[in-house]
Amino acid sequence: RLGAISGLDLVTELQARGDRTPIILLTGFGDQDVDAEAMRRGASDYLVKGDLRPLALQRAIAYAMGRARLAEALVDGELLARYAS
Repeated sequence: RLGAISGLDLVTELQARGDRTPIILLTGFGDQDVDAEAMRRGASDYLVKGDLRPLALQRAIAYAMGRARLAEALVDGELLARYAS
């Protein structure tokens, strides 16, 4: 836990603030329900600390950054299309 809130709550709070920074949750548990919930709330990825390997972390970061760039490009494209109309 992160003080008074959980990682899931942190993801929800950041999303509510409009923060588009990719979030990779690190947890001590390998719970598929928590994994699915983290992704539903907007996390880019979810990694288990006990199973963490450098290549997995590197891949998670690269994919999260790539998805964030794509999402930003889509938002920018939608805004451009709205203003062009």
